Amino acid sequence: ENFAAVTKFSGKPTEEIVLEKENFLRSSLIRDGIRPKSGCMLARYNDPGRTWRFIMRNEVLIWLDTL
Repeated sequence: ENFAAVTKFSGKPTEEIVLEKENFLRSSLIRDGIRPKSGCMLARYNDPGRTWRFIMRNEVLIWLDTL
């Protein structure tokens, strides 16, 4: 089984924002004693060319080390 931690956010997912969300989520996991794997994944749920930025839905996922 694989598990991931997720944080969601709205707006345009620029590289800077995604990195900020990844760092926040990763530090929260470590603080809570959960071991994150390296890297992250960006999930985008809207067409960036047809969706207003303020209603775009995005998530940053970090896979967890389950050992």
